[in-house]
Amino acid sequence: MDDIDKALYKELCMNARTTISALSAKVALSMPAVSERVRRLENEGYIGGFTVTPGEKFNEAYPVAMQSMVKLKKADQWDSFQEYLDRQNFVTWYGTTTGHFDYVIHIVAKDTNHVQHILRDINSLPSVLDMESSLLLNQKNKYFANLL
Repeated sequence: MDDIDKALYKELCMNARTTISALSAKVALSMPAVSERVRRLENEGYIGGFTVTPGEKFNEAYPVAMQSMVKLKKADQWDSFQEYLDRQNFVTWYGTTTGHFDYVIHIVAKDTNHVQHILRDINSLPSVLDMESSLLLNQKNKYFANLL
């Protein structure tokens, strides 16, 4: 990945809908050359896809965001717990972790009553041993492009 590829990657991280024409002007290359570079970044695995981030209307509908950490009773319950998480529309992201807790879960909710329902639902699962949650008061997306 050379400096031009890095510049293209950074621009696409900030706005994946940036046109090839705009990218071309930014890096001073022809549109076919930029198209080929973007295609190569995808093929080589630097770009895994293009995604949508929640906008203002989504945030109005689901204004409460939180992070929950969950500890399971036994390691053999991971698969069933992940299946549970996959079925929940309020879970936007989850991952396994090291340390006291087994999972980090990002959750969105309509209001604090919805939060209470979600927390009770997760805590009532027989596989859950411990859980700790925090409401997100503010969030800022940082992109992998910052590493370049």
